[in-house]
Amino acid sequence: GSTDNVSVTGEVAITCLKKAISYFHDHSDYLKNIAAMIFPLLLVMPQTQGLNLKALVLVNKINWPVYQNIAVSSSDEATSIPGSLSSINLKVINSLAGNFMAHPEDNISWFVESCNDSELSKTLFFFVLLQSLLLIKPKGDEFSALFGSVFPILKAEWESLVNAGDVLLDEFNSEVLDWDCSAFFDQLLYANLRSLNAKVMVCIFWKLIMSADSSGNLLDDSKIKDLFVFFASSKFKHVFSKHLHFLAAHCSVSPARLLSKFFTDEGVPAAVQVESLQCYAFLCRMSQDRWQTELLVEFPSLLVPLAGDNQSVRVASMNCTDELRALWRRIDCSGKINGNNATWFDFLGELLLLLDQQKTLILSDKKFLPSLFASTLGSSCHNILVPQNMENRFDQPTKERIIEFILGSALEFSNYGKLMILSLLKGIGNAIMHPKVAPMLSRFMKQYYDRSRKSSQKFSNTETRIMCLLLEVESCAMSSSSGGDDLQYPLLKALQLDGMTSDDPAYIEPCISVLNKLNSQFYTGLPNEVQVLLAIQLFISRVCCHS
Repeated sequence: GSTDNVSVTGEVAITCLKKAISYFHDHSDYLKNIAAMIFPLLLVMPQTQGLNLKALVLVNKINWPVYQNIAVSSSDEATSIPGSLSSINLKVINSLAGNFMAHPEDNISWFVESCNDSELSKTLFFFVLLQSLLLIKPKGDEFSALFGSVFPILKAEWESLVNAGDVLLDEFNSEVLDWDCSAFFDQLLYANLRSLNAKVMVCIFWKLIMSADSSGNLLDDSKIKDLFVFFASSKFKHVFSKHLHFLAAHCSVSPARLLSKFFTDEGVPAAVQVESLQCYAFLCRMSQDRWQTELLVEFPSLLVPLAGDNQSVRVASMNCTDELRALWRRIDCSGKINGNNATWFDFLGELLLLLDQQKTLILSDKKFLPSLFASTLGSSCHNILVPQNMENRFDQPTKERIIEFILGSALEFSNYGKLMILSLLKGIGNAIMHPKVAPMLSRFMKQYYDRSRKSSQKFSNTETRIMCLLLEVESCAMSSSSGGDDLQYPLLKALQLDGMTSDDPAYIEPCISVLNKLNSQFYTGLPNEVQVLLAIQLFISRVCCHS
């Protein structure tokens, strides 16, 4: 029968292994391959236990670092005793884990090579990794090295499993995260090994980030970012929800600042932005006093995704502001806010209330939020998109404090984040040229002026758009009665084109931005000598553009 065939095949395999070990025991290159051949046999399965136990006896004769001290004693061979196979497997895996952790960076490559052609080898390898993180608590550089070795392999293997399309994790139970490898042994009998491997990997990822927290090994931001993006963008991200929350809450010195990077930086996938916003909301619901002020202070970062194009991201951002307002109300009721923070705390509460009251319009029309800020923070007339009397929502000192709060935070963002905030507040007019913002235009214009130098850094598309926006604001200011001599320099400089720059969008677009805003009031308000310079420059620019 089939049992006899398995027995005969097993005897042949053991005989071949014995011969190979005796012939090549002192040839390291061949020994490496023999060690890989015997590796999947070290996991004792009910249907092949005879073969497995003989392999465990043989492994003592292989002089291979990972196989030290994993022999099975005679008492373990009483496999008729209930639970004995699990006991044997746990003992073997613990020994392999200890040997692996002695030199993880050296051993990891061999494990990976040994698992290439066998799903069962991968199962045993994942058991070893899981048990390694349970038994041994590496610290400092050891943990960093282990993470650097293990994470890329797990990530690649996970993506391979997901892309294969035959793994189902719809009914994943988060209780599994607290299991050790022995809790999975019963599933070896009937489970699809690929699905089993996926569950074990979810546990390994959990133990990996738990090890970082419990050992005091704070992951650097790049590692946290890699983990977060991996979890958040996974097809089965529901199995990583607890991972994401733990990662956000425990693995960074500044959780709010870390999460805000995912929705204020350019090019982050929408799925990752949504997950980061949901984690931000999760932190708002927690009762950790040490984060509360930080979460509130980071409010301006939520305006970036709220002003974006993706509706799912915008909804997640609005939900986040709802949770932030709930946090604000809890702090307000507790009276925990101190005198130094009282000023911004009060107007932030009013601002969050405003967004809450207008959230239906904010989410239904992307153009509404800029109009809302233009009406409530600017000095212009009423906007038809906005309900009446919004311009009277805040007094002038409060408007100025809100603008300073938002712009001051925005300057810490990436260029993309800066552009989104400046675009959102463009309607408030020259008030956007806050003392903290004006130097940014000065830096851009210096770089613009130095464009003829070979060493001059090229403008990115985002930088060009920021410069155009600020020049438009300054042009409008010059065209009004509030314009001043201090605004003339950057505008005139933007109009300077020559043969070297006339075909470069980074120099043409700022020039066009200024030209589009010029009018007679602007021109007549200039001193006579500046009017002459402007006329000459416009003539030169026209010649350059048509040459």
